[in-house]
Amino acid sequence: MITHLNFYAQSIDFEAHRVLGIRPRGTSGDYELMFQAGLYSGTMQHATMNTSDLELLSHCLHFLDLPPKTTVQIGLDGVIYNLKYSLSSPPTERHYAWWSELPPEWQALQPVLDRLDELIFHSFQNHLFSE
Repeated sequence: MITHLNFYAQSIDFEAHRVLGIRPRGTSGDYELMFQAGLYSGTMQHATMNTSDLELLSHCLHFLDLPPKTTVQIGLDGVIYNLKYSLSSPPTERHYAWWSELPPEWQALQPVLDRLDELIFHSFQNHLFSE
């Protein structure tokens, strides 16, 4: 099961910024989604995460076996992405970072990223469209 997950996207000029976090909520067994869309203006929004979503995401991350990225890309514009997560069994911690486009050797990560976008949309759509 996921013990924590952070995914953030930040443009070089700090214009675009989003943060998604998943963490346990106390000892109840519930998990909390935290989302912020805006480095300076956005306040952290909170929602309870559906257990089946958490299990599906944990399952996908558990079976990922991505090679280390051997080349580094950076540019003057675009977005830097970071995904960090920990799993409880077996104890696993991973950190992936890339600029602009997901590297070809990490394409297996795309379904996880798509699922995170869906979680943001469904959990925080009122916040997304009110600004």
